[in-house]
Amino acid sequence: MSDAARLREAAELFVKLAKDAGRELGLDESGVEWAEQYVQAVRPVESPDQLRVQTALVGSYLGETLIAVYGGEWSDADGEWAVELGERGRVHPFRVTEAQLRDGSGQSVLELFRSLGNREHGIGDSGTGQGDDPTEPLRRTAESFREVIAANGGPAEYGEALVAFVDTFIDNARPVDADLLEQYTALVGAALGESLVAAYGGAWQHTGDAWIVRLPDATAVWPFAAARQQLEGGPEDSILALFRQARPKEQGD
Repeated sequence: MSDAARLREAAELFVKLAKDAGRELGLDESGVEWAEQYVQAVRPVESPDQLRVQTALVGSYLGETLIAVYGGEWSDADGEWAVELGERGRVHPFRVTEAQLRDGSGQSVLELFRSLGNREHGIGDSGTGQGDDPTEPLRRTAESFREVIAANGGPAEYGEALVAFVDTFIDNARPVDADLLEQYTALVGAALGESLVAAYGGAWQHTGDAWIVRLPDATAVWPFAAARQQLEGGPEDSILALFRQARPKEQGD
C-alpha cells in the first residue's frame, strides 16, 4: 500500500468513527465543521500517543477533503506530508491539526479549509471565522448526539432524563474500544454540559486547560473529564450521579 493510500485509509477510519457516533461525514465543508467540533471538544490532547493518533486521523480527513473540494494531491516534500493545491499553494493539514489539538493555537482546521475557498467555488465566505462563538462547536457536538438519542427513542430535550439515558448507554457500551474513546468522550461530555446548562443555568467556560460548566453558584463541573472517567471506569463514576450532585440547593428536594 502506498503512503497516499494509507492517508486515505486513515481519513476513512475517521469517517467510520463519526458514523459510529451517529454522524455521516462527506468530504465537504460540513464534514470539516464536524471535525472542528470534535477537535474543540477533545482538546487539549496531552498524551503524546493520543496526540499522534488524533492528528493522523483528523489531519488525513482534512487533507482528503481539501483534495476533494479544491483539487490537488498529497506531497511529502521536505519530509512532511502536505497537500499541493496548484495556484492555492501548499497547505499542511497535520501541522494545523496538531496545533489545534494540543492547545488551540494558530489557525483551526475549519479556518484553514475556508481560507482556501471563495464564493465562486460555491462554499460560502472565505473568512477565518475568528469572531465565532468558541462554544458553538460544543453545542453542535451535543446537538448531534441529542438528535441521535431522540431518533432512537430517548429524551428529546437536554436535562436529567437525557443524562440518565446516556448514563445507561455508557454502562451498556463498556468496554469502549480505544479507537472510539475520544469520540465518545466528546459526545457524552458535550451533551452532559448542555444538560447542566439547560437544567441549572450557568455557561461553558474554558479554563485554559479544559472546558468546564460554571454554574450560577460558581461551582465548576468538568463534563468531559466526567464522561471519560465513566467510559474508562464503571458505574461508580456515573455522570448521572454527578449531574444530581451539581443541582443547586434552591432546586433541591
